[in-house]
Amino acid sequence: MSDLPRALRAVLASRVVLASANAGKQREFAELLGALGIELILQSALGIASIAETGSTYEANALLKARHAAERSGLPALADDSGLEVDALGALCRRGRQRARQ
Repeated sequence: MSDLPRALRAVLASRVVLASANAGKQREFAELLGALGIELILQSALGIASIAETGSTYEANALLKARHAAERSGLPALADDSGLEVDALGALCRRGRQRARQ
C-alpha cells in the first residue's frame, strides 16, 4: 500500500461494514481487503439486523443490503448477493429462486 498516493491510502485505511452475518464471507473479504488497510466489520457486530432482500436481481439485493448497513452504521458498507441460475430450467429456476428468498 505504500506505493499508493497518500490521499488514496487515507481513504482505504478505514473501517468498512460487511452487510452480512456470514463469518465465512467476512474472512474471505478481510483477506482480500486487509492488504489495503481496510478493517472489515460484520454488521451483526454493530447490532445491525439483516434487511429483507426484496430486489429483483442480485445487484439490487446487494445494493439494498449495503445501503441499509451504511445508513445504520454511518460507515461505508460492502455487500454481495449471489445464487445459482440454470438457463435450461427456464421459469422453474426463477420460481425456485424467488421461493428461496421468501
